[in-house]
Amino acid sequence: MSHLNRADFEALVRSMTGPDVPSDDDEEHEQPNDGRVVVDESEPLLVSSFREGRLTSSYPDLALLVRKINFNNISNITERPSCRLTPELTTHVLSFLVVQRVKHDAVRVVGCSSCDGSHDPSTCLIDNETTWWMSDAGTMPLGCGDQYVEFQLVRQRSSSSPPQSLCRLSSISLKIPPLPLGPLSVKEFEVFYWDGFSMLPKEQTESTSADGSNSNSKDSDSLKAWKRFEGPPFLVANRSGWQRFPLILPQPNSTMAWRGIDVHSVRVVCLRNQISAFPSPGLTMVRHHQVGYFAIRFD
Repeated sequence: MSHLNRADFEALVRSMTGPDVPSDDDEEHEQPNDGRVVVDESEPLLVSSFREGRLTSSYPDLALLVRKINFNNISNITERPSCRLTPELTTHVLSFLVVQRVKHDAVRVVGCSSCDGSHDPSTCLIDNETTWWMSDAGTMPLGCGDQYVEFQLVRQRSSSSPPQSLCRLSSISLKIPPLPLGPLSVKEFEVFYWDGFSMLPKEQTESTSADGSNSNSKDSDSLKAWKRFEGPPFLVANRSGWQRFPLILPQPNSTMAWRGIDVHSVRVVCLRNQISAFPSPGLTMVRHHQVGYFAIRFD
């Protein structure tokens, strides 16, 4: 599915609509008593670039706005009656401006920074405590580094399903073996995400890092414009069971905060392991220079 960006859409609407288009002054936000209002939308979901705009921030508002478009304004034809979209055409137009929630069974591993070979990296998508992903030996000196697994969250294209470039990711969950059994379990991680089409200029790929740049590669993977999820790194508690990390994105100069980001792929980058929180001479041993987890889940 191809998605319009907000700037192009606003320009299109302003050129095609009449005085019925709501102005910025018409917008109202609920004022919370304490903190931001976290909006967790129900289906259908607007592409994030639209929900963050001031033209419209909800699917019903956008549907009403599209219905008001007068196509006579395109060619300045004034002698004909108003020409507007039918409900069926409105629904079709809106289908290009919404995304679906991520389906965990559609997620697949497409790469990783390293792997110790104990198990295939894809096993981390299965809730099974007898398999795991683990980085290679020596990749986390003193328990710190930037080892990652890369996941594609949208379904692969097929002849029987429409193309999909984005999906809504609202949270990431991890399961680890806690101390003392899991000194190499991830303690701290951050998330990088890619929208499926943004690419870096080649001159910006001269350094190698977790954000996707690579000085020795000119392929498409090295040119992906990865974006870091805003905020401090996520901290994984030293306990068993699933731990859920909501992706809440505050809006600047607003009392609103959106739950979820629209992504094609993500990299979960491990920054520290659990034993790194307890510095000791034993930490210098090579066997503590790795990081990993049992399983990961995307919702």
